[in-house]
Amino acid sequence: MDTDTSTLEIPQKNTKRCQHSALKNWVFITLALLSVGCNQDTQTNSDINDGSSLAIEVIDDNLIIGEHATLQVTLIRPSGERSDISNMATLQSGNPSVIQKQDGGKLMAIDTGSAELDASYRGLSATVSVSVQPFIAKSLFIDTPQIHLLPSNSKQVNVFAYLNNHTKKQIGNIEWESDNTNIATIQTDGTVTAKRSGIARFQAHLANYTAELIVDVPDDENLSGARLTLDSTNINLPQEGTMFVRSYLELDSGAVIDTTDITQWLAEDTELLHFDTDGQRAQIIPDNVGATEIIANIDVGKHAFSTRQPVTISPGKLKDVLISANATTSDLGVQSIPSLPAGASTTLTATAYFDSGKTMDFTRAVKWKTDDDDTIQLVSDGENVGTVVGLAPGTAKITASLNATVAETDFQVSNTQVKTIHIATDIPATMLKGLPWQYSAIAEFDDGTEADISQQAAWFSSDSDIATVNTFQENPGFVVPLRSGETDIEIQFAGISAKRSITVTDAYITGIELTPNDNLQLNPGEFTNIEAHANLSNESTLNITKAVNWRSSDPAIISVQSVYNDHPGEVEAKTPGNASISVFMNYIGSKNLPVTVAFGDVISVSISPSTAIIPLGSEFKFEAIAELKSGNKQDVSAETEWLSDDPDTLEVLGEGMTKAINLGNTHIHANYHGFVDSKDAQVTDAVVEQIEVSGTLELRAGGSEKISDYLTAKAIFTDGSFVDLDDPQWTASDPTMSLAVVDGGIALGISPGETEIAITYNAYTEYIPITIDEPLQADIQIKTIEEVEKDRHLVTFETPVLLDRDTLFVQWASNHDKPWLVNGRLEKISTHSFNQYHLVRSPETGSKAMPVNGMSIDILPNCSRKFIVKDVNPHEDGDNRVKFNMYTDDDSRWFRAGAINFDITWERDGKLYFGHINSGWSLAELYLEEGQPAPAENSVILATFKEDKIGNLCSF
Repeated sequence: MDTDTSTLEIPQKNTKRCQHSALKNWVFITLALLSVGCNQDTQTNSDINDGSSLAIEVIDDNLIIGEHATLQVTLIRPSGERSDISNMATLQSGNPSVIQKQDGGKLMAIDTGSAELDASYRGLSATVSVSVQPFIAKSLFIDTPQIHLLPSNSKQVNVFAYLNNHTKKQIGNIEWESDNTNIATIQTDGTVTAKRSGIARFQAHLANYTAELIVDVPDDENLSGARLTLDSTNINLPQEGTMFVRSYLELDSGAVIDTTDITQWLAEDTELLHFDTDGQRAQIIPDNVGATEIIANIDVGKHAFSTRQPVTISPGKLKDVLISANATTSDLGVQSIPSLPAGASTTLTATAYFDSGKTMDFTRAVKWKTDDDDTIQLVSDGENVGTVVGLAPGTAKITASLNATVAETDFQVSNTQVKTIHIATDIPATMLKGLPWQYSAIAEFDDGTEADISQQAAWFSSDSDIATVNTFQENPGFVVPLRSGETDIEIQFAGISAKRSITVTDAYITGIELTPNDNLQLNPGEFTNIEAHANLSNESTLNITKAVNWRSSDPAIISVQSVYNDHPGEVEAKTPGNASISVFMNYIGSKNLPVTVAFGDVISVSISPSTAIIPLGSEFKFEAIAELKSGNKQDVSAETEWLSDDPDTLEVLGEGMTKAINLGNTHIHANYHGFVDSKDAQVTDAVVEQIEVSGTLELRAGGSEKISDYLTAKAIFTDGSFVDLDDPQWTASDPTMSLAVVDGGIALGISPGETEIAITYNAYTEYIPITIDEPLQADIQIKTIEEVEKDRHLVTFETPVLLDRDTLFVQWASNHDKPWLVNGRLEKISTHSFNQYHLVRSPETGSKAMPVNGMSIDILPNCSRKFIVKDVNPHEDGDNRVKFNMYTDDDSRWFRAGAINFDITWERDGKLYFGHINSGWSLAELYLEEGQPAPAENSVILATFKEDKIGNLCSF
């Protein structure tokens, strides 16, 4: 039913306005004049006495039982200013037995008749009369019950009631319920707005009926793998031709979203063609002869998508247009259109003929008209343009015109009667929850003919909680399974009913297989059909050929029709080459089905490597590998034609060799006798290809040196530039054995031997051989010792070598009955005193013993020392903690008083591990991170002391 909107402004006297409305029945119901609604509006003067008045806007003043009355109350000031006060005005029904005010304040039609509705606001009032028609809803449905909506985008869905007089009525004031308004919101008019990723469910309520809407908003992961595609490929248009294209966003999950209405359409050469867009399709209109590309762009949040399509415009002139519908051709060469039984429908096609011999489908381009709206209904625009519905027996003339060219045909509607109807049996009766399917209805007439009546039949679901079905709109028979269970899908047509039971299962797709599943070999121009079968979790299979998203890896070689085309799974071989076909649904994809468009013995050519990241200034060689029918492979790089999309970024030198010229992204193409492959190539910033190190580092075991005092380095880049490394990153190649590096630049000699020191800059590492000499074997023997203050003594000693450090860390044995080692340091008194130092004992050592005359003391090595692990045992706290003792090379147990914090490095099964020790007295305790093994018994560890807990051992 068409809705009518009237606005009532209230002057100082009563007014009357009568409206007449009519409903046009679909298909098999003759035109009938429905009831007349007569509005009588009254008003009163304002008690405010400022000249203000009210106006009521009545949307649909002919209601059905169960529908809410929609009123907009407007306050009109003397200045003419208008304010919507619908939410503030008080509404009342003058006849509660017809229209009743509910607890929420809404007015609902509950019985046939008329009722006066009163609105009042601050002394102003108005009255309007609204009629309730003698029709009730038999079902409630949504024109698009399941939609994919991009983030922040909106789409309007329409809610219809199927009435007991076999007509439909759009319901505009719907009570919606939502399970998650954080994902999407919906207004009373059906406008859905996506807010964030997820699935939201909405329910529309009318009387005792409910219709469900599912809104799926893809997330970033799904969008990241999406691609934009068009429903037409290799467009070749005559100059006087035209074509309609759509854009689709194929998500990584396999879902497909029509994005035509949000696409920016561009022509690379605007002198050759331009676009006319109506939101549903983009029309290409040629202007001149030539070749160009059309470009489609969309932005979805932080994601941008683009695709390009070649277009060739030839100089063809339009000669004629012919109307057909599964036409047969007589001996005279004249096409005849079969008669159509009343109540059935068919789709006409307008075919354009050009002087070049080319034909094109112009069904959407022509203007359709009929001279008899009582005999047929002709759809002249929208998705079903060209569809003819037989209303009553008779003959109607149909014309299709384009500019000055007009085609016409006589269309006959017969008086053939419907014998039986049924739902097509080639559609699965088992449905997966959440996977919609298009069902179709077939009528058999008494003359033995059959016709598709999907568009005209009324569709019902016996349990709309299990599955909903569309009726009387662009895709009637579209079934959306919601929950597991069984329901009946029913059709009604010409007074006849038919049912088909369906089962909605909880089973889910575990895999998808293509049939055939072997390598296909086609010749250019050949067609073949592929089917997709889903393997389900209940071990059954389901043919989902018409439900999955089909993709070709290279549409220039093979094209495949997808869910938005007429024949999903149909493959066309275009040019020699090798490509593959795959399908996607619910993040599950099939294996790639290889398809070869053969040429000679070569069945494929591929570029190796598949991707390349090339530093600026460097050369890089690609290879073209040809596969022969015998299964052998051959390097054909020298015979292949190579091309770079951007020679200023990546220059082709020949035979696959390239050179990176400027930063950027491009593609490299290989063409070997029609077999083409393309790969991505990225030119990045120049990288270090060499580090030159100058100087010599001499190091003794137990000693330490600042590396930068001896070695200098220079990094040389692939583009020939270089940089002096003032503060490079130095590391030891084997930190547990001979050499360690601490504080980013201090080399510590651990033990004598040959090793390497590594320098790293911008991820490039160079190794420099280093020799660790024998340690300084200074025999320091105390000659005199004199206490200066507590724990500080003045000592003189003899040594055969020159001590060149101002501070030496030393160790001596206590003179207790149970001796242990005592730590301390020697501090040079002055630059002129070579053998006179202050000896300072470490207070943390746990012993107050000092050396005596004639005693020898040992010079300690630097802050990194090697130890042998013994007595490894799990700690009482659990598996992530172990305890052990540490021994020196002479098998002496390392003993320290108090808690000492230090890092250790150990090797286990060829891998290095790092940890931290809190040592209490003589027992080391190590916490192990997840996946770390403990040091093995009798293995070597490297301990690096960082805190001044053992007499400033780590100072340099």
